[in-house]
Amino acid sequence: MTRKVVVMTLVLLLFSVILVQPAAAQGPVWVGQYYDNSTLSGTAAVTRNEGAISFNWGAGSPSSGIPGDGFSARFATDYVFPAGTYRFYLLADDEARVTINFQPIPLINTLGQGRAGQTVSADVQLNGATHVQIDYVEITGDAYLYL
Repeated sequence: MTRKVVVMTLVLLLFSVILVQPAAAQGPVWVGQYYDNSTLSGTAAVTRNEGAISFNWGAGSPSSGIPGDGFSARFATDYVFPAGTYRFYLLADDEARVTINFQPIPLINTLGQGRAGQTVSADVQLNGATHVQIDYVEITGDAYLYL
């Protein structure tokens, strides 16, 4: 009987290790703030957690109360990165900016540059707790954002 209990315990432990990822392996949780204007101004109309920055709203909007055109959004996360060089890729329609640790010069910035639909990338050295922020502006037409 004791042997069965030990075997069952080991089997359950093995399945829990295989099926459940540790929190650190699950990736960052982003706080998304959605604005009903294209200037990120005023109070966010909608705030919610997002599991990834991978959106294709098409001609629609991210949420009720947010127009399909002329909206903006800000996404932020604090994440612990192991030491190394990281390449961030950004694809957005219409404009976006990626800032690391509140630096005055963004890592990636397509605001006002007419680079909708173009993948832009940049490398950065990270080590430890890092704040990543993405500001997004939808002007007109389709809306998507990928990081």
